[in-house]
Amino acid sequence: MDDSTHDNLNRCAEAVVDRLGRALALPACSLTKVHCLLEGLLDAIERAPLVVVSCWTITPDDQVRAHSGLAVPGHKFAADDLDALLSQEAADAAIPIVHAVLPQLRNAPGIPVTWKASACYPDARWYESTLYAQFYKPLECDDAFSMAWLVNSSTIMNARIFRQTGSTPFTPHECTMASLFFRALIPFVTPATLAEQGDAVHDLLTVAQQQVLHLALTGISERDIAGKLHRSQHTVHSHLKEIYRRFNVGSRPELMALFIDHAAIARRSVVDGAIERLRPPQHTLSPIAVMPSPS
Repeated sequence: MDDSTHDNLNRCAEAVVDRLGRALALPACSLTKVHCLLEGLLDAIERAPLVVVSCWTITPDDQVRAHSGLAVPGHKFAADDLDALLSQEAADAAIPIVHAVLPQLRNAPGIPVTWKASACYPDARWYESTLYAQFYKPLECDDAFSMAWLVNSSTIMNARIFRQTGSTPFTPHECTMASLFFRALIPFVTPATLAEQGDAVHDLLTVAQQQVLHLALTGISERDIAGKLHRSQHTVHSHLKEIYRRFNVGSRPELMALFIDHAAIARRSVVDGAIERLRPPQHTLSPIAVMPSPS
């Protein structure tokens, strides 16, 4: 390893450790910690417009069912386009990629697999695919660097950071950075963690209000929330007032206290035949398997 590569890895590790420390210090639920880590990745790779975490259930005949997901935008996107990216239709369009990744995941359970979406389609057919045409192109995204890991025999977690159309491919340094951030997510992300957002919070709040809520729970100011979401401070303040009204609280501390004990979002979810409570799973770090490009 040359000095430049070593320095890059050190900088990646320092950035991840710093953001992980902030996430762990948050007096809030696992979903807020996940959001904090994803925000950190967007801060580290500023040209990336969007990062998404999805939970997919694999049926006995290897079909994909969208279970839940979380999209954290670095730029302003239409809510309908973000919802589409987490839909069953998007999961169906991703089946060729899932089928390419599944054997590696099953042969080495617990070892994350990484890939670029475009590399899963030979001879530049990525740009002819349904996944690109219907779900990436409308977001003005050209590709995504992804990592997946098995939660159990029938559940996959998939984290993706998107590359904007017209921008240069992600560098090895940026892929390493994304891989480290995604690995840091593993102790916090479970189907129940993501489903909590898709349940009471999703039912009560609009997509824009959900984005404001996740940032508000990290403790940053309304001005900083406005900056991150590329909205006016007045709009953010209006969203917060509506969030307080819907959760029947009068201040930010009351809102955070509500989420600390999960009173608003605690949910039981049936996953793989067992009742899962919102809790971080026990995982050990393992090497990253890199999915090779098709020959």
